[in-house]
Amino acid sequence: MVSVALTALATLLGGACLERPLQPRRVAVATIAAGCGPLLWYLLTRGSTPGELTEEFANAAIPVSRSHAGVALATIAATSMALALGPDRRLAARRMIVLPIGAALAAFGISVYLT
Repeated sequence: MVSVALTALATLLGGACLERPLQPRRVAVATIAAGCGPLLWYLLTRGSTPGELTEEFANAAIPVSRSHAGVALATIAATSMALALGPDRRLAARRMIVLPIGAALAAFGISVYLT
């Protein structure tokens, strides 16, 4: 569960540095939701047996599996939904999607290279 904490921390730091003007409520919601994305993915796949989800992709340069992509997709889904139903209800989609994409990239990188 180290990736859950690291993804939330990366989202918090990235959101606080890149968000202009800084909206603490928006960054807080994105941080919590970004931590929930990998957690949800791991809870969904914990009971499954090794198989298609853990097979490596054919590219040897980037050692990713389908599970790593699943972590990123779960993170972008959780963060987007939390922001869309919360503080970004009236915000344009192109403005709202920046934090979820950053959170998903952080989750993907952490999942591939740090855990």
